[in-house]
Amino acid sequence: MAHTARRQFESRPEDYPEIIHSKAVLTLDGGRTADILFKFDRQPRPHLILTCSSLTGRSLGFPSPYRPSYWDLPIATQASLLGMQLELGHKVMQQLKLPESAFTAAIHLGTWVSSWSIHSHIMLPAEPYFGMLAEYQRKPSWDESDSKRRTVYLQKLHRERTKYHAEDLPKVVQAAAEIAAPPDIGDVTQSFAGVAFDSLNEGTPAIDIRFSKSFREMTHETLSQALHDLNELVKVRLGMKACFYLFPAPGISAADTTMRVVCPPEVFVSLLPVEQRATWAEKWHQGDPIQRACGDDWTQLSLAQHRSANAS
Repeated sequence: MAHTARRQFESRPEDYPEIIHSKAVLTLDGGRTADILFKFDRQPRPHLILTCSSLTGRSLGFPSPYRPSYWDLPIATQASLLGMQLELGHKVMQQLKLPESAFTAAIHLGTWVSSWSIHSHIMLPAEPYFGMLAEYQRKPSWDESDSKRRTVYLQKLHRERTKYHAEDLPKVVQAAAEIAAPPDIGDVTQSFAGVAFDSLNEGTPAIDIRFSKSFREMTHETLSQALHDLNELVKVRLGMKACFYLFPAPGISAADTTMRVVCPPEVFVSLLPVEQRATWAEKWHQGDPIQRACGDDWTQLSLAQHRSANAS
């Protein structure tokens, strides 16, 4: 992926009216506070969006125009926001009677952000999410207009991902052909219980990082330390300008202790041993590696499918 905000889909108000799921208050340095809203995504995808309209690039001291990410915030504030995402994710899973590992808190960082103020995502399974949205909208259930919007969104997403994948291909091929050894990060990775590159073995540009405690058990202090160590590895030692964090990592058995860093593919392949790069690049070239890394729920959810799921 190129380091540009165009990789993210801007919200389109015509998709859904603004519906607030819940609210929270964030305490900032100096005793100031900021209102946090969790909203249903205006796009027909199963996301709750954390928004903080007061934390803009300008309010954080950056020249306009600037799209801020968690990296621009103090570590304690990053930990508070992530803690809110994880707490709400667990509550929603309990409400929907789903396993706690069925949600993912997603944080886009650096130049992979699209909003002019701080925001992040909670990714949920599609069918339960849209049923919950229907309850908040006070409508009977999924209808034909919802199904059409979902179809159009998935088609657009597929077109965008295909285009960007093609743009990334020559950069990945070039990086895979390099013979320079990967950077030595052993001293930094000692802060973690484990580090795995493309743990799914599916050509994903993803680093899985395991901690000694589950995210549910982490206090604000230990979550702050975890983010500090992550940022030190990703931003400082590996010099990434963009990536996103996924808590917990989708699709693995140790999800409650493991998060995932999804990287630009041309950067990721350079982190692998030289002899593994060509094989990884071949796997990456197949299908949609971002969908595999993120565990995106691409369920179409036609009206008939939704009725069948509800009937069961």
